[in-house]
Amino acid sequence: MLTPNPALSRRKILDTRRKALAVNLDERRYGTFAEIGAGQEVARWFFRVGGAAGTIAKSMSAYDMAVSDAIYGHTERYVSRDRLQSMLDYEHEKNVKRLSVARGDTTAFFAFADTITAKGFHLSRSVIEGEERSMGEDRGLALGPRLVARSGLN
Repeated sequence: MLTPNPALSRRKILDTRRKALAVNLDERRYGTFAEIGAGQEVARWFFRVGGAAGTIAKSMSAYDMAVSDAIYGHTERYVSRDRLQSMLDYEHEKNVKRLSVARGDTTAFFAFADTITAKGFHLSRSVIEGEERSMGEDRGLALGPRLVARSGLN
């Protein structure tokens, strides 16, 4: 039986790096990051802060639409709820099928999916915390670690 991690349930506000590290250090979470299109930034934050080997079973990206279709099935729109749902369903099913025997009693498997479109050949650029980051990285920085951290185990 999985129980909440007391370190994550404290009511203090954590910055993005601390949220990602807290998730990486929580031995109960293990899963997949699937990011298609112009954004492969969320998984990168979990790798950057350290300890990702205990959290990330698989990280994948598919920039080419034909590759994305081969994995997740054809879709009319790549940045859509339908595409995200097919990504989540596929990746979670694979996690459970491949890992439940070895880790199923002690692990809450997760699948995180995102898809970001770029306008033209370049993403917008902005400056955050003194470093230049792409628009996709900004979204990954702000949203990804927060979503995984709040994935039902707090």
